[in-house]
Amino acid sequence: TDVTLGTKMQFDTFNGGTHKGVTSATSISTSVFQHWTTTYDGTTYRIYLNGVLDASATGGAPVATVDRFEIGAVDIAGLFDAGFWPGIIDEVRVWDVAKSADWLLTTYNNISSPSTFYTITLPSVPSSKRTRVIVQ
Repeated sequence: TDVTLGTKMQFDTFNGGTHKGVTSATSISTSVFQHWTTTYDGTTYRIYLNGVLDASATGGAPVATVDRFEIGAVDIAGLFDAGFWPGIIDEVRVWDVAKSADWLLTTYNNISSPSTFYTITLPSVPSSKRTRVIVQ
């Protein structure tokens, strides 16, 4: 993913000058946590923001290459890097399968607020099953 003009999230692949990818509809915020995800299912590129579909575009598959894989920068014709992301990229995951929208939303919920996503409680034990233990 890279940054377009400093305001949008973009996922691009290039093959001999042919651009494939998708640009977000929503602008990037530098003042709040945002969880950006990009998927490609063999037909459609999708960008999700905080687990919700933000933009999509159809396009051909990325091609196998020995070129660099860059996150937070743009490689322009292999000559130089530009458009560096000025913030912190906390975690990057690369999968060989397009995750479902439900999976992405669950991941966002777990990352953004784990205490509201799940709770851990002690099991209740009926008083008839309790045993007093004395340690000396």
